[in-house]
Amino acid sequence: MVEGFLKHVVTALMIRARPYLFSFWPLLRILLLFFKSTGLEDYSIAAGIADTTRSTGRRCS
Repeated sequence: MVEGFLKHVVTALMIRARPYLFSFWPLLRILLLFFKSTGLEDYSIAAGIADTTRSTGRRCS
């Protein structure tokens, strides 16, 4: 629910800031990476890697 709200806010900001998009592109990339890293799918992938590491004793490449 919070992620959906944040995506809505970011989308609204991007629509309003379209003329300034290129000047704020580094900031937008940082924000997008931050929101992407807080996603639940990233946690499930990290948990899967941790389970694989724990069960085999070595990290999968």
